[in-house]
Amino acid sequence: MAGVTVDDKIKFERHMANVCRKVSKQIAVLKRMILPFETRKCFYLAFVISYFNYFSETRHFFDKNTTVKLEKFDERVLRFVINEKQTS
Repeated sequence: MAGVTVDDKIKFERHMANVCRKVSKQIAVLKRMILPFETRKCFYLAFVISYFNYFSETRHFFDKNTTVKLEKFDERVLRFVINEKQTS
């Protein structure tokens, strides 16, 4: 899966789902390792942020529901980075 996935209505929900799936797989692997904070932070900056920045130009096409899903997903990833079970 390379590039941007767009449907016939020029919606990017499928693209966002693909990106989230890729990031989830990476995070699942990283969760199995005992890594210090700085290493988790480096992985986040190198892999996760790069994906989110890659489609940041398409975010203004997302509806509110999709934007909320993306924010919750990013929050989940950040909880992994800071090693917290819940955020306030």
